[in-house]
Amino acid sequence: MVIEEAKILRKYILTTDTAAREVLINYPNCMVVPNDEDGIEKAIRTIIKGNIEKSNKSNDYKYSNYEAINKIVKIIEKKNNENLLKGTKTWKYRYWLRLIIEQIY
Repeated sequence: MVIEEAKILRKYILTTDTAAREVLINYPNCMVVPNDEDGIEKAIRTIIKGNIEKSNKSNDYKYSNYEAINKIVKIIEKKNNENLLKGTKTWKYRYWLRLIIEQIY
C-alpha cells in the first residue's frame, strides 16, 4: 500500500529486489536494488549524492480501487453462498455487498 501511495504522489521510490518490485514495472521514477546491506547502502549513497536517474516521462499513473473492490465483492458473495447452503441468515452480507456496489457505480 505504501508503494501505491508513493506512486499516486509521484515520488521517487527505492525498493529492494523482492515481490514489491512487480508493482513498479511501469513506474518511471524508481530504483530496485539487491536485497542486502551493500545494495541498500549503495542506493542510499547514490540518492544522497543526487546521482539518481529520474525519468522525464510523464507519470500517467492512475489509481483505481476497482480490482480491490471486486475481490471484496467476490469474498462477500462466496460467504453469502456458504451461508445460504447452511441456512444461515444472509442479510448482513447482502447489506455490505449492496454498499460496495453502490460505491463502484
